[in-house]
Amino acid sequence: MIKNTKRNVNMVLDINPKDVKFYEYGFLVTDSLNQLPDAVKNYRGSVTKQLLKRDINSSNNANFYRVSDYFVFPSEDPIKWTLSHETKQIDTYKVQKATTDFGGRKWTAWFAPDIQINEGPYKFRGLPGLIFEISDHEGHFHYKLVKNKKFSKTQSTDNFLETYYGQAPTKISMAMYNKLFLDHYNDPFAWARAAPEGRWTIKIGDKEYKTKADLKEATENSKKAMRESYNPIEKNNAVTLK
Repeated sequence: MIKNTKRNVNMVLDINPKDVKFYEYGFLVTDSLNQLPDAVKNYRGSVTKQLLKRDINSSNNANFYRVSDYFVFPSEDPIKWTLSHETKQIDTYKVQKATTDFGGRKWTAWFAPDIQINEGPYKFRGLPGLIFEISDHEGHFHYKLVKNKKFSKTQSTDNFLETYYGQAPTKISMAMYNKLFLDHYNDPFAWARAAPEGRWTIKIGDKEYKTKADLKEATENSKKAMRESYNPIEKNNAVTLK
């Protein structure tokens, strides 16, 4: 999230008999359009960098990221909740307050004890009821349940989660992911440096770069933009961008 700005993104908490997935709703839209006859295939990237999959009743997540290539790494994410007696009403449901420290942030959640599903957005789970709302105390992240829908069968996410449009993810560690992220930050246009001029154009804001002589300026502008927008949900796993 860029400083002093807000962005609303529709996310999907996809709860199945055997697993739970979390991804952007836009992936479903793009995937549906790609299935149409004679469709021109579109490839969508993640806006939130919050693409997850875990077994049902588990806090061990598979984290999917695309940084020049497609990767997946595991994380163990147990969450210790403190329950409060405080309640409020969300639509027709009475929800109860719970708090936790996770990812270097303090969070307040509201869950519905009447809905015996112990899941919630992102990695938040383990409460005695479905999480309807959760936000961090800095106001940087705020999840709210806006709609629910039940399907007769599990919806396929093979094209955009388990693979990136057919490209299987490479298994790495979180430490390796952070290294790859920093490598990309420091040299985001390595691919252009290795390619002949005239075959690529880089656009940052309203400016275009078309020659290798321009790459130094393009790199500095790219790094500046990344620093301004870098606000990882898990601050304790953040890297330093200089």
